[in-house]
Amino acid sequence: MEGFLKGSGLLLLHDEALWQVLDSWVTALASETFTALLPLLRRTFSTFAAPERRQMGERVKHGLTRPAARAAASADFDTVRAEAVLPLVAQLLE
Repeated sequence: MEGFLKGSGLLLLHDEALWQVLDSWVTALASETFTALLPLLRRTFSTFAAPERRQMGERVKHGLTRPAARAAASADFDTVRAEAVLPLVAQLLE
């Protein structure tokens, strides 16, 4: 994740579909897995500018998701294609 976002959280803030994928992934993690991944997540998010982190925190705190964007993201989401990359994502996180 760190290399993909290259120190900028703007992509997460402006791409609703990406935000939803990340949010869904994090909320689906078992508590033990979340705890194990927390150092990686903190390291990644610490590279973002303070205003970006603040905006992300507000989105998480208040559930700030645009309903229209959420519906569009759900309609366009290809579950089969997403599942195909899960083994690679698992390898990257190991």
